[in-house]
Amino acid sequence: MSPESAAAAAAPAVAQPQVLLVSSPFQSHVTPLLRLGRRLAAKGLRVTFTTALRDGIRLSLDDGDGVGVGGGVLRVERLRGGGMWEPDDPRLRVPGDTARHVEATGPAALKELIRREAEAGRPVACVVANAFVSWAIRVAGDMGLPCAILWIQSCAVLSVYYHYVYSLAAFPSGDEADSSCAVVIPGLPELAMDELRPLLIYASGQDMWRQMLVGDLGSMTEKAPWVFVNTFDELEHEAIAGLCKHIPLVLVGPLIDPDDGNVEGSSTADVDVDDGCTAWLDAQPRRSVVFVAFGSLVDIGHDEVVEIAEGLASTGRPFLWVLRDGNRALLPEDALDGVLQAAACGDRGKVVPWCAQGRVLAH
Repeated sequence: MSPESAAAAAAPAVAQPQVLLVSSPFQSHVTPLLRLGRRLAAKGLRVTFTTALRDGIRLSLDDGDGVGVGGGVLRVERLRGGGMWEPDDPRLRVPGDTARHVEATGPAALKELIRREAEAGRPVACVVANAFVSWAIRVAGDMGLPCAILWIQSCAVLSVYYHYVYSLAAFPSGDEADSSCAVVIPGLPELAMDELRPLLIYASGQDMWRQMLVGDLGSMTEKAPWVFVNTFDELEHEAIAGLCKHIPLVLVGPLIDPDDGNVEGSSTADVDVDDGCTAWLDAQPRRSVVFVAFGSLVDIGHDEVVEIAEGLASTGRPFLWVLRDGNRALLPEDALDGVLQAAACGDRGKVVPWCAQGRVLAH
């Protein structure tokens, strides 16, 4: 063996650079960040995904497990310690309470996770966080780690929020008297009040989420040198060109990979179990099903459930309705049972707590 070969054999193996992904504990945020993680792992990186796990969150891996992806590794390690509630704690059923609790306990749990990884010989080289966890960006900065933010919505929506928070465009007050006003933002068509009203800017009872959004936008301009956006140039060229003058955008979309359950090495049974949704859809006439799902954050009350049920029943069409366990738990049991029985109408309707939306929409 030559001296050069002997020296190479004796040299310690270089550890894979590790990227730590930190997600808010809502499925609509978890899924795109996991998809980004798989793409990074396929480039030869070691990627660890973490969040405050709670019942109802579906992952392609169990807590503590990992899987090879391309030349890298993707693993899941939940945030724990620091007073963080266990995944089955019923208080995690309320999105607002969940967000407040994770914001209070998450920083200590994240610091401990980063220390554990370093002690195990897997030092974190970079942190990527998504919306509503700007505290993760602060932790990364305090520990001297480079960081980035993943924005999971369109560049157009990000541009609207950015121009609103930093007063770069004239927004109406939201009063009915101002409903005829239009907002002009570079790279976007003129936006009428009716188009803006559903956003967090004007939505009532959303002060906490608005404050978190402001924190996210502050992190984009002050602490995160990169903002990954779930889009691509051919889709939003003008919006991207208008916003990149203010924010360092990196386009990583579309994050719409095939169903997560197809990842090699998946060990979570929930990914393959869809409450019979696929078989039920197979039995329905083509293009006949009404699909109703409100995502991870929207809570609907009893009156709204009744109205939705009546609306679905009145269509005369088969329907698939995703009603989260958290929403069920907040409703009187007798009222919910009556509503679901009236809505289902035999085999014409199906009500489930969760479904793989990508699989349903691609059916």
